[in-house]
Amino acid sequence: MRYSWLIGLLVAVLGFTVTANPVRRQQQQFVGYLISTFSDPVPQVQQYLSNDNNPLSYRKLNGGNPVLTSIVGTRAVRDIYLTSNSARSEYYIIATDINAPGFSWDRATRTGSRGLVVWRSTDLVNWSGPNLRTVESTTAGMAWAPSAVWDDATSQYYVFWSSRLYAANDPNHTGSAGLDRIRYATTRDFVTFSAPLDYYAPANIPVIDQEFLYLGQPGHYVRFIKDERTNQIFQERTTGGLFGSWTRNPGFVRNETPREGAVAFRNNLDPNLYHLWLDDYVQYLPYQTTNILNPGIWTPSNTNGFPGGVKHGSVFPLTQADMKFLCTLPCVVIAIALPPPETQAINDLIYPYATYRYRVQTGKTVIDPQDQLLIVKNGKSAYEITTIVTFQFDQSTQGKTCELVFELWDRDVSTGTQTLDVFTYSDPPRPLVQLTAADIVQLVSAKSRDNHAGRICSEA
Repeated sequence: MRYSWLIGLLVAVLGFTVTANPVRRQQQQFVGYLISTFSDPVPQVQQYLSNDNNPLSYRKLNGGNPVLTSIVGTRAVRDIYLTSNSARSEYYIIATDINAPGFSWDRATRTGSRGLVVWRSTDLVNWSGPNLRTVESTTAGMAWAPSAVWDDATSQYYVFWSSRLYAANDPNHTGSAGLDRIRYATTRDFVTFSAPLDYYAPANIPVIDQEFLYLGQPGHYVRFIKDERTNQIFQERTTGGLFGSWTRNPGFVRNETPREGAVAFRNNLDPNLYHLWLDDYVQYLPYQTTNILNPGIWTPSNTNGFPGGVKHGSVFPLTQADMKFLCTLPCVVIAIALPPPETQAINDLIYPYATYRYRVQTGKTVIDPQDQLLIVKNGKSAYEITTIVTFQFDQSTQGKTCELVFELWDRDVSTGTQTLDVFTYSDPPRPLVQLTAADIVQLVSAKSRDNHAGRICSEA
């Protein structure tokens, strides 16, 4: 898993130093986070958007279905990584080309894919078709867990991945390989790549799953790497750039095992707070620290609202412009109070316009709560709430798809976000939109009277 800060890269190449400018990263104001990941049952690109600027609470995009599907190579992907240049004029998703179910892991490391699956976008919404780009030499057994760092100074990406190499006189890779190592190449367009080279190949430790974390000063990084002997993650630090000297912290970031696929990122609101997620082979477990250079201080994070089943992927900080790509109108929140619960069966269609309405105006969104709101759990009416909402769409919303979302707060018994209705606004609007109970079967209700939040987004 890799987290790209999209900052400049400080790198020593062929004996001289190239210093890129990290000021862009410091000047950016980030308003949210985007997870790009996969799941074992569905090895395709899935994404989660943070609830506001909360790094630990997310909702699924595209109804939980894949946002991108690979039809090249093995027709499945893992280890999803989203990156961009510092201007954010282009975005790339790169991923491991591997279809793991029923597949021999020994064969995957001997004659696995030597390419990465690549998608390109200019807006985070409309993506190219998948392309399989070969990055490794014929002596390599695979190319796993890619990541990338953009370098302003040279206007290119440094792309990293894990591999193991076989002897040149063993073209079928039937003999013994060298230890797992980190490799890299450069590219400007993710179409053509420089020849692959070793980046980190310790003599006695097989390593995979490298993750960089920029610390806000030129050349200052930490990195996280999996030791394949112990299935644990260790941490190193440098002040000399990605190609400088690294110092390892004693031991491992956590004593538990197995752990892999680290993703690390800085908090958008607190520059002294850092997050580290570790994949326990089932899902990510989140940790955090306010003392990034002190060994052994990663403590468990609050998991209320944290999505389950999220695996080896990346977390991408979103600017307001990025957020507008994903949601062209601001996501707005209302608070509503719940009375004591009353439950009754629903045997017919539910009509959202009779129960959910929001007023949306140009620029700033205004919501005026009154009237009734119905919350549904497993096809039954769980609560009726007094609130109002009326739609008033600005003409700029014409023809755009709107998503109506109800969100439970962390203090409730169950938390999560569920899409209640998706429709395309047209002028004049349809008087009624039908929604079956099956469409909202996963919406969970609260235990008692409390405050909840609802919101509407307009998506291009």
